Amino acid sequence: MISRKLSIEPDLLACATNESGFFPALLESQSLNNKIGCYDILFAAPATELVAYDQQQLNQLLNTIDTNPNQNPGLSPFQYGWLVYLSYESAYLMEPKLTHLITQTEEPLAIAIYCQGSLVKDHSNGQCYLFAASEEVAEQILHELDSKKLEFNPVVELNEIEEEAGLEFEHAVRAAQKLIKAGDIYQANLSRQYICHANAPINPVAVYAQLKISNPAPFAVLMRCNHFAVVSSSPERLLSIKGGLIETRPIAGTRPRGMDKAEDDALIKELIDTPKERAEHIMLIDLERNDIGKVCEIGSVEVDELMAVETYQHVHHIVSNVKGRLSAGVSVVDAIKALFPGGTITGCPKIRCMEVIHQIENRNRSAYTGSIGYINHDGQVDFNILIRTFCINGQSIKFNAGAGIVFDSDPVAELAETRHKAKGMLNALVQP
Repeated sequence: MISRKLSIEPDLLACATNESGFFPALLESQSLNNKIGCYDILFAAPATELVAYDQQQLNQLLNTIDTNPNQNPGLSPFQYGWLVYLSYESAYLMEPKLTHLITQTEEPLAIAIYCQGSLVKDHSNGQCYLFAASEEVAEQILHELDSKKLEFNPVVELNEIEEEAGLEFEHAVRAAQKLIKAGDIYQANLSRQYICHANAPINPVAVYAQLKISNPAPFAVLMRCNHFAVVSSSPERLLSIKGGLIETRPIAGTRPRGMDKAEDDALIKELIDTPKERAEHIMLIDLERNDIGKVCEIGSVEVDELMAVETYQHVHHIVSNVKGRLSAGVSVVDAIKALFPGGTITGCPKIRCMEVIHQIENRNRSAYTGSIGYINHDGQVDFNILIRTFCINGQSIKFNAGAGIVFDSDPVAELAETRHKAKGMLNALVQP
């Protein structure tokens, strides 16, 4: 492996404007939490691209990217390896009980790109490093840095924004509550969809540049594959693996930001003291403990951070961290299947909730609540949950905003929560 500390600090987003596909994705962390916000990664030099639209192609993709996670990890989280996108619907084909839910779609179920190198910025020291599988690849990356484009077109003007009717969402909340009262499910995460149309192709880089300003987050990503692109400013980690240790970081519980510090403090106290929020969060922690326990050594699973409050540009969230040691023989794909999709964006019990979501929402989620991450050549893994996410396809762009529904949820309040979450997304689509 080739490793170089660069004497200059390249603008990774400017590099991502390269239209040749040489830099297929950028993962950035805009977070005050050093535990989860240490690196920015620009993926480089793609050699193999796998795109799955059906069961057979997805199985081939998963078999190809699979590896042993119990290796000795390097200091950098990623040097070269697989960049992976999983749509929410790809989970239907990983769970035999859900395969009947899959429907035809023009958008890919999954994408995997083998990247032979990367540029990694370390927030702890401000240094940028180049990693490559060979000297030849390293030289290619340096050449692309020299020839990168420094400008990109602004976000095009949208001529139409379709917002799912608020009344329909309130009806959906009540439909879920009927199932909760019947004992069919305990909690469900329902979402509203926004679809926007433009007169010209939408530039994903420009959208990402504005999103990272309006809604900064620790698991932000820009990924492009042909005409399909995903732009996300996600605060939530699905799973990470390093040296055989696996973690998941569930988020459940939200309040909007206040107008000043006093109101902020009051909203945080209300969030953490509300019995409904605490009960919902604890239930989802138990779900995540169960999921992670499927692939971990008995007795190794623990909650090492419980109900912390993290503050973002527009909202406060309750966050916990669950970790464990992987059992011998567990592969990376085994771990992904155990935790994907995240329980915080489905509900409990997970499989039944996914059936309920499919029935009530009556549409594909696509990128929303799917995942993007990487599998490094040394077995290190990190995947986010795609919330606060745009799915861009040519001249259209869509996103969802969701809320967790429980027995005593107020449909009007849950609708308001989705609008608070959508606020930062809509700001990123407004011309600066």
